[in-house]
Amino acid sequence: MRIVKGVFMKLFLVTVSLLFGSMFGINLNAESSNSLESVSDLRWQHRIILISSSGKFKSDALAEFSRLKDEIEDRDLVWFYLFSDHIETNYMHDLAKDFVANIKNQYLKTNHSAILIGKDGGVKLRQNALDLKQILALIDTMPMRLDEMKNKRK
Repeated sequence: MRIVKGVFMKLFLVTVSLLFGSMFGINLNAESSNSLESVSDLRWQHRIILISSSGKFKSDALAEFSRLKDEIEDRDLVWFYLFSDHIETNYMHDLAKDFVANIKNQYLKTNHSAILIGKDGGVKLRQNALDLKQILALIDTMPMRLDEMKNKRK
């Protein structure tokens, strides 16, 4: 009988805390704790490609990303393809509501369609049209990437 009371009490407390949490607007999966706010949150973890387009290069670029998936993963690349009404990416986690606005305000103020950001957070290349092979070749000349390749061979 005592065990049944204990189990009932635990269930009761969990139910009450969930009810109070929802009543007072507490979001247990709060966006701010898990969602990507800015590309600077990826510093030292990933290189980043930002692409801004009206859509005319979409299928070509997405096909190239798919075709070069292994090379992209090997270089710790995360890409964000921004359209007027949505975003496509290989980033596997949630994006904050203002993520696109943050990118546009910080990086896409010019007419460049593609921007490469290094692991250190610095802009390494701006292109008028996405040239993924050029980006991959440039990355392979960077000191941090050379160290990564050297360490993989060991």
